[in-house]
Amino acid sequence: MHEILTSLAWSIPFYVLYLVAAVIAIVRWSRHPSASLLVLLAVIVLTLTALFGDTAFTLALHTREDSGWSNEKLGSVMAALRLVRNVLTTVGLALLVSAVFTGRSVRNSLTPTF
Repeated sequence: MHEILTSLAWSIPFYVLYLVAAVIAIVRWSRHPSASLLVLLAVIVLTLTALFGDTAFTLALHTREDSGWSNEKLGSVMAALRLVRNVLTTVGLALLVSAVFTGRSVRNSLTPTF
């Protein structure tokens, strides 16, 4: 349990950032509801990915010690966990990027002429 808390502690700056983003999204909800919703969804995805990802990595290492997994088995498990974590992080970041461009109006004066 101590190792899990230690691994989660390394991500505290991210959790603080996610909390600040959520608060800003809630405060600005009435002015920018679509963008705020996307930010809140992104924060949820990124927070859960960080929490479960850190916990899963730590548990995989303990399972290796307790069950006697080979290095190859541990490598396969860690690669699968990393793949899932990267996909979920990509989804969260895509939601944030979508929030940036949601609700923007198109201005003809900025349209490039080629």
